[in-house]
Amino acid sequence: MSASPTADTIDLRAIFQKLLSKWWWFGITVTICLGLGYAYIMVTPKQYHVRAVILMSEKGRNKVGSKEEFLKGSSLLGSSADIEDMVAVLTSHTNMTKTLKRADFGISYYETKDFLTSEKYEYPPFYITLDTVAVQVYGFPIYVSVDKAAGTYRVTAKADYAPLYNLQKQTELDDFVIDYSVDQVARIGEPFVAEGLSFTIEFPSGWRLERT
Repeated sequence: MSASPTADTIDLRAIFQKLLSKWWWFGITVTICLGLGYAYIMVTPKQYHVRAVILMSEKGRNKVGSKEEFLKGSSLLGSSADIEDMVAVLTSHTNMTKTLKRADFGISYYETKDFLTSEKYEYPPFYITLDTVAVQVYGFPIYVSVDKAAGTYRVTAKADYAPLYNLQKQTELDDFVIDYSVDQVARIGEPFVAEGLSFTIEFPSGWRLERT
């Protein structure tokens, strides 16, 4: 006579007790993960997603129009020529250059504090005015450190490949500098002049220069 098969069972209590006996491993793992997560948040620059919608014309907003008009711009514009004119304005190199000049997007200011490098939008530690006559290098970080006690500031920069830009003509040059390096000290209030760099630096009154 054959014996009936024994049903398999799982002792959940035994498994839980075995896991509970190694509780300190879970505590160490959770502590390490929380520390790494906090460090990642602190040293990672913040990112912001920006989205915008451009209303090209108020004309004919409530008019459905034909299929061709819908494809041309959802009947917001009277003809395809209007769309072409608007696209030409939005993609105009001259208009974009004027906008960048007025918004001062040519120079970005960053500050490193507690291993976090963040961009200073509203209140930068100083203001740079480039010499429009000189040819400038661009496309890599340039570090400025201030010694308030000595009344000097130090400019350091290094790049394997430094492209050149004609600020007066607003054009990129075909020439470049290989193994570019600068490490120079200048007095506060005096313009800075070096190979590929020529600018004046202005420090706002009352600003804490010790942290720049």
